Amino acid sequence: MEEGVDRRKILTRLYTIDEALARAAERLEPIRGALLERREKLGLAASLGRPLAERVLARDCHPQYPRVNLDGCAVDSSRVSRGNVLKVEGRLRPGMEPVDLSDPVGGCVWVDTGAPLPIGADAVVPLEDLTMPGEGVVRLEAEPKRWLGVADPCSDVLEGGVVLDEGEAVTAEAVASLASAGVHEVEAGSRLRACVASVGDELKSLEECGRGGGVCETNRILARARLEAAGVEVVDLGIHPDRPDTLAKLAEAARASGCHILVTSGGSSVGLSDYALAGPEDVVVRGLSIRPGRPTTLSIASGLPVFSLPGNPRSAGSSIDLFLLPTLAAAGLPVTPVLPRMKAVLLAGVKPGRRLSYIPVAAVYCGGRLLAVPVSRESYMTVSWAAADGYVTVEPGKSLEPGEEATVTIVRGVKTRLSIDYTGGLAGRGYTVTLAKPPHGRAVAEALSQCPRLEAAVTEEAAGEMVEAGWPHEALEQVERSIVVAVNNRCRNSLIAAPRVLEGSEWLSRAAASLGAEILYVDNVQARPG
Repeated sequence: MEEGVDRRKILTRLYTIDEALARAAERLEPIRGALLERREKLGLAASLGRPLAERVLARDCHPQYPRVNLDGCAVDSSRVSRGNVLKVEGRLRPGMEPVDLSDPVGGCVWVDTGAPLPIGADAVVPLEDLTMPGEGVVRLEAEPKRWLGVADPCSDVLEGGVVLDEGEAVTAEAVASLASAGVHEVEAGSRLRACVASVGDELKSLEECGRGGGVCETNRILARARLEAAGVEVVDLGIHPDRPDTLAKLAEAARASGCHILVTSGGSSVGLSDYALAGPEDVVVRGLSIRPGRPTTLSIASGLPVFSLPGNPRSAGSSIDLFLLPTLAAAGLPVTPVLPRMKAVLLAGVKPGRRLSYIPVAAVYCGGRLLAVPVSRESYMTVSWAAADGYVTVEPGKSLEPGEEATVTIVRGVKTRLSIDYTGGLAGRGYTVTLAKPPHGRAVAEALSQCPRLEAAVTEEAAGEMVEAGWPHEALEQVERSIVVAVNNRCRNSLIAAPRVLEGSEWLSRAAASLGAEILYVDNVQARPG
């Protein structure tokens, strides 16, 4: 320990996990750019765990046809009703060409989930609402509901829609999404690379311990296993002595090995031989308010982020699971850990279901809060699934409201920037925030005013509607270039989120009056680059 350092005061200011993540994730974000410096064209399987070096657009619309989402019989709801006995005219399975529902007196076609909707049909009666009184016929035990069990063409993604953006990690879910969008090869960057080392004069390798004596070193093996399981390349730097210059030397060795981060174990507490806490000048996080794992540090040495974990194996394990891996994920780096369940503020509501539901969400970490928006709400939506970072659990019969706090499990790195489209998932050029009517729009606007990682932009349709409502043409270029006015052009009585500098503008007031919209002025709304 260096002279002049009061060991008693080093760990008196402890950070909560949320505070530590907010501080740490911001310092690790530059690594994203480093991962994209070396790029190569790869097949989907080979690209797993790597960040995308370019934005990937859907080559095809998905689904490309009206898609059946239920096993049952497809009917024309205008010609049949409950109690009718219908002739089964045929069967459609996924991959088959649609047949014509041609029986003039009202027939039906057996359909499997994923099949195209027969021509002339507009509803699917589920299997559980059918009985079979004889061969080749079915009885409808429920009233057909128009468009029940049918997904609209292109409701998951439009041709040319964004599937994944530059820097996003290729996960197992993303592979399925990309394939569904007609993409089979991507330009990808490098994997995240970490160097691991243990520090302590008393430590012996497992081989040396097998010959008797010494303290068996296991934390380096633990860190390596956890990181490799998360898809990180690992370089093992071995065991090193307790010396004042050990951390600096390890950081230089890590840089020479091409590592993006360094993870050490030992030397992070307040003992006379613990140098990790007193050595580096740029300390981001020094001490966590958790047990075990309190003497955990993130510092920057030789420009390299250094995670200094406690020497106790249980403490090291807690630090890895609760701080190291979550920090990598919160910084948007390509890791695939299952993180602890976290509280997130929802920016869009979730409707109640009949069963326990796990709804995919896209998330961004900002100012100590996790913000999330549901995506890929229907099971057939495999393309928009790529935008998901985790899941929110919804109890049977319970709805979640915009602005409500919910428990979210993050299963991959969260986004460094996030925008929301309430008209159907994350899509569009960049991502676009379209504000729905209150309280949906208010929850987003409040988040926009506090979080620069959330983006707002004028959609082409919304801009056109604003012009028709009295917004002068000369104002459009200025707003497009700077910040905001976001309107949901699909619903009246909507909410306009406008920058504070536009407060009192007559043309904005006229536009709001014409649209029947409320104006909410917000501060710190960020412009979308490009």
